[in-house]
Amino acid sequence: MQFGTTDLSGCFRSRPESLLIVTEDGYILTNNHVVDTATDINIALPDKREFKGKVVGSDPKTDVAVVKISATGLPTLAFGDSQKLQVGDYVFAIGDRLPRLRTELRTQS
Repeated sequence: MQFGTTDLSGCFRSRPESLLIVTEDGYILTNNHVVDTATDINIALPDKREFKGKVVGSDPKTDVAVVKISATGLPTLAFGDSQKLQVGDYVFAIGDRLPRLRTELRTQS
């Protein structure tokens, strides 16, 4: 992909809706398809700080990846209890349940 004179091929630049900071020391959850072909991962926070990230774990089957940045004191979101969700609650979903669902549908057909 070309943006101006900068070639963005193989790069991932974060958007607020594409990741979830889960620990204050820089572990981040995102979708695997977002980072699987990236050669560079740049995480930009709303406070304008930017970090280089590294994929430290991934599962293509469920489309989940863990990225690590070198930082401390990051703002995090706590995991909630899905059993307590109510209509109208905000949620953040990472991963892809469709491959499992497709398999289940295929085996029941």
